Amino acid sequence: MFNKMNKSKKYNYHVSQISEINILWIIFKKEYGKPLEIFKGDFKNHPGRPIQILYFKNVNTLLINAHFPHDVNINELVKLNIYPYVKKYLNN
Repeated sequence: MFNKMNKSKKYNYHVSQISEINILWIIFKKEYGKPLEIFKGDFKNHPGRPIQILYFKNVNTLLINAHFPHDVNINELVKLNIYPYVKKYLNN
């Protein structure tokens, strides 16, 4: 898959290795520019549940790739684990 992506004129990819087990990646249009990796890691109190947060300056866009735990309060998880990293990029 990545060999095909390297040859693509329209798309690129970004890989975040969280641990030896968890690797998150995304495919995006090259016109978005190179992403800034704001955070990569696990949810606090939920090891093994990875989060990848990227910012694309060219298109002023945040991308959050998160594997949320089940049966939890999503709002609380976002406040604790995601919002602190993205708040400076909101409303720009």
